[in-house]
Amino acid sequence: MQTAEQAFRLDLIRTRNLVEKALPIELLNSANLVTAARQDLIRALIASDQAQFHLFVALGQPPTLAGLGRPACP
Repeated sequence: MQTAEQAFRLDLIRTRNLVEKALPIELLNSANLVTAARQDLIRALIASDQAQFHLFVALGQPPTLAGLGRPACP
């Protein structure tokens, strides 16, 4: 994500610079790459959270006790 954001910033600077010509399509492509990188990060975070929840349940903790700080069996 950092690489995509850095490329976007550099393309934006080049597009605004009147000395060095850059095509607006390059800026649009960089913006699309930043968007895709951010969406991938969100998907990865959601998948990680779901995996942690499934592991919690697989270890014998019912979902109703999640966050209560007490074990499932007395």
